[in-house]
Amino acid sequence: VEDSRQAWGELCHALVNQPTENLITIAIMGSHGKTTLNLLASSMMKTIGKKVAYRNSIATSDSATQVAAKDGAVNTAKSLAKWLAGAVKQGVPSAVVEVDQEMLYQGQTAGMKYDLILITSLRTEVGST
Repeated sequence: VEDSRQAWGELCHALVNQPTENLITIAIMGSHGKTTLNLLASSMMKTIGKKVAYRNSIATSDSATQVAAKDGAVNTAKSLAKWLAGAVKQGVPSAVVEVDQEMLYQGQTAGMKYDLILITSLRTEVGST
């Protein structure tokens, strides 16, 4: 295996029947504004589909339950796959996921497939040129 993190992520999602293939999955990435855009996109998706799963720096929800981010972090490939599978089980049509730099670096989103990726900003500091 060339990349064990990638292989692990793909295995985690395969073991729960590839949940992102049964959801409209939106990733929010960038250096600033991810949580705000996540909440906006989640609100819009909820208006359209009545249910939405979301994960951001404030909270995680599979539409049935909400857990504060500090208490219910889902930042591993295994826990992300399990969370997304739970959303599918709840009949949720969409998921909005805040993806930070650390998650990408650690390969925590490996195995996820996105329908849309929104990038907020790629600056290292607010106000930098």
